Amino acid sequence: MSINRWLTSKFLSRADGAFDDSLRQVQLVILVAVSVFATQWVCAEEGASADAPIVRSVLADSGATNSSDFSCKDERGKVNRYGVKRHAVGPVNLAYVEGPPNGTPLVILPGMAVPWQSYIKAAQLLCKSFHLFIVTQRGHDITGWASDRSYHVSDYGSDVTSLIREVIRKPVVISGHSLGGLVALWVASTQRDIVIGFNAEDGAFLVNERERWESGWVKPMFVGLEQRVRAYHEQGASLDVITKMFSESRVILPSVNMSYDRRIIALGKSLQHRGQMPPLSDTEREILYSGYRKYLSGTPPTNAEFWPKSFLAPAAQAGLNLDPEVVRSSVSAELSENFDNRKAFALVRVPMLYWESDREMVGVLSRAEHTDLVDIVRRNGQRVKHVYAEGNGHRIHFDAAELFAKEIIDFFY
Repeated sequence: MSINRWLTSKFLSRADGAFDDSLRQVQLVILVAVSVFATQWVCAEEGASADAPIVRSVLADSGATNSSDFSCKDERGKVNRYGVKRHAVGPVNLAYVEGPPNGTPLVILPGMAVPWQSYIKAAQLLCKSFHLFIVTQRGHDITGWASDRSYHVSDYGSDVTSLIREVIRKPVVISGHSLGGLVALWVASTQRDIVIGFNAEDGAFLVNERERWESGWVKPMFVGLEQRVRAYHEQGASLDVITKMFSESRVILPSVNMSYDRRIIALGKSLQHRGQMPPLSDTEREILYSGYRKYLSGTPPTNAEFWPKSFLAPAAQAGLNLDPEVVRSSVSAELSENFDNRKAFALVRVPMLYWESDREMVGVLSRAEHTDLVDIVRRNGQRVKHVYAEGNGHRIHFDAAELFAKEIIDFFY
């Protein structure tokens, strides 16, 4: 039975929109740098929290558009445009985009530094079957910095819980990517009365476990990101200086034994050249191929020796919309402190669609670790589907929007 039909039959809400008491008696229980190509602006948007710091920021580019809204047909078949709304919760004025009420609420939580606009193509497909809410989380872009500068998974989760309980006021399917997946898992495991489905898009699960974090390749990447973000916000560094910092630093990526062109095309899906190699001169190609040979041999080249020149600025400027404390909480592993991911999965009591990106392109967890997390939920008797998105990197919703939307509709609708 579809979630839409099940929800209608089981949990019709009262006319005032509050949860039916029967719902409360039933237990119902989702890394990393994404590109932004930027121009400077001042984050002083009307409606932003009066307590939030006024900070330097950049205008996010999803890789598709800088749009401030998206279009979708409403329940009467009329095409409307849907823009940013606000929900005040504690130390932050949460920004979100709401689509037409075309079905069960679907709350989408982007990953760290991932602009909500990266979901536009998928949203235009999903909004025909779901009531979409795409959230920009605290410390990010148009929502702005939290006045308490606190960025634990429970802080993000509490913001989202408030939005669901006070604005949406119905049980939701919750979907999260990377950091958003971690937050969605927190909501699905701790707020089980308001979650009826869980879509985990290449979530940042297990990554912050202390031993893995200290010994893995992801932490050094976040250290570099924190340095750039702090230089930008606290030292007033220009975008040119930020790009120079990135260009002169060493490549931090998992070593993958594939051709240079294939590797760069995969990484470049999130940058300016959507799945294509940029034009390279013979001289630049030789420099990059030489750098790539160093990379494969275990000697990391500089980013300038690894990335095509046209990729450097977008890659360097990824994440500049963040509060530096967002990144610090990851670097210190405080983000997930006292949040045991495996125990949280064991508390999930709803259907789960679980996405794993192509390990040759990103790969943090092993296939066995992904399978183990899926099996934890399956052993609870829940309907589960594990999708391996072959040929697609970390941002599956952007790299393969049609596949992403189709699987969600088929599984949850």
